[in-house]
This record gives sequence, structure tokens and C-alpha cells, in this order.
Amino acid sequence: MDQFSRTVLGYHGCTEEFADKLLLGQVSVGEWEPSRNHWDWLGHGVYFWEHSPERALRWAREVFDSDKGEKSAVIGPVVQLGRCFDLLNESVTVILGENFQELKQLFEEQGKELPKNIGKDWKSRNRDCLTINETLSKLEIGGERYDTVRGTFTEGEPVYEGAGFSKEAHIQIAVRNPQSILGVFRPNLSQFCHYGIPAICSTGSGRQRSESGFGPQYRETNEERWQRLIRIGLIKILEDGAVEVCYERSDEESESQNTAE
Repeated sequence: MDQFSRTVLGYHGCTEEFADKLLLGQVSVGEWEPSRNHWDWLGHGVYFWEHSPERALRWAREVFDSDKGEKSAVIGPVVQLGRCFDLLNESVTVILGENFQELKQLFEEQGKELPKNIGKDWKSRNRDCLTINETLSKLEIGGERYDTVRGTFTEGEPVYEGAGFSKEAHIQIAVRNPQSILGVFRPNLSQFCHYGIPAICSTGSGRQRSESGFGPQYRETNEERWQRLIRIGLIKILEDGAVEVCYERSDEESESQNTAE
């Protein structure tokens, strides 16, 4: 077991029939069939969305409700990452990059073309799948066997114009060793709205409050919002009327705000 291993909650989109069988013990975790497509984003394994039940449900609805006419569901497993080939770890990406160069040279020597990632957002990650699977196979021969693979993906359009964030960014986990799945549960999705944010309902006064226990949330007028930006020191109005973006408030400004409040 890796000394830095972590336990996380993952979410798996599936059919309601499979979810029921797994929860009732009619199908064991060891019988959970791994994905073995040649385009799998993190190589072969049982796939989970890390801390993202809504995304798992949306994926399941797109695959099963739309394409196959089956009823979709979400299973929430507790995953012990164990020895994780974590692509958020720089030392791991170095290993993967070096092995890709060796793989590329091998294909060139054989006169073959490496598969490519294709499609929008590289939906079919043929090259990544081959590279990860081959790297892990090579490491296993040397006595290093990995239980899970973890990676982040900046999928989808930018959240807003010029943003450094994408609308469908997420973390996925591919479990290669079924013993890493400690248990499963049926997640409660009722407290979340369509995009996984606590549901907000109107109070009828133009303001909004949360019924999910996350405290009050208000809809500001544009003028209230503008004044708040000035009050908390995110922007400053200069003498010539220009707007200056403030990255850090001085001690005097912070003290002045505290006095005013």
C-alpha cells in the first residue's frame, strides 16, 4: 500500500438493474466488469467520477436512457486509491512521458503509425489508452503494480469568455484492482440541482434563500454588486473615473472597512 494513498468517494453511472444487483449483493465487486475500450481515457479499469454524482448521472442518462432505452442510476463506491498512478503528480507524468517516447520509437522501428486521440475534446483517447496501458504493463513486469489511475480533464467550453476553467472539468479514476473498492452505496441526489449545486428557491421578494442548509444566498441588484466590489476591495475607482483591479488590500484599507462595518 502506498504511504500517501487516499480514500475518496467515486460515482459510477450505470443501469438501475446493475445498481440494484450490486447493492443487494447479487453481483460482487470482484465481478464488476472493467472497461476495456481502446479509447478509454485512463486505460482499462472500472471508471468513476471523483466527487461528482451529478456528472455520473448525466453520463448514465446520455448512454442508457437515450441510446439503449434503459433506466439509469448512480452507484457511489468508497475507493482506496492504494498505489495510484496519479496523473496530477509530476513524477508520474514524467514516467508516462518518457515511456511514450520509447513507445513512439518502437512504432517507428516497426514502420507503424501510433494511434491518435481524436474527436471533440479528444473523446476517443486511443493514444492515451495505449500509452497508459503499456506503461503500467511495463512497470508491473518490474514489480510495480498500480491499483488505480487518476487524472483530471479540462473538458467542454470555457466557463466564461477568457476563462481558465472549462464547464465540464472533472477528475476520473480508473480502478484496476477491485480490492481498492471498499464498499458501495446509493447516493442521495435529491439535495442537488441539475448541476450539482444546492437547490435554491425564491422567497418571492426578489432575493433567494437556500433550503439545503448552506445558509442564505441573495440575488443582488447590479448597483449592490458594484458597491460590494468596491467595499471589499476587489476594485478601486480612481480620480479620473477609471477602474483599477485590486489584488491585495493594504492594512489601512482593511482597518477602514472593518470600522465602517
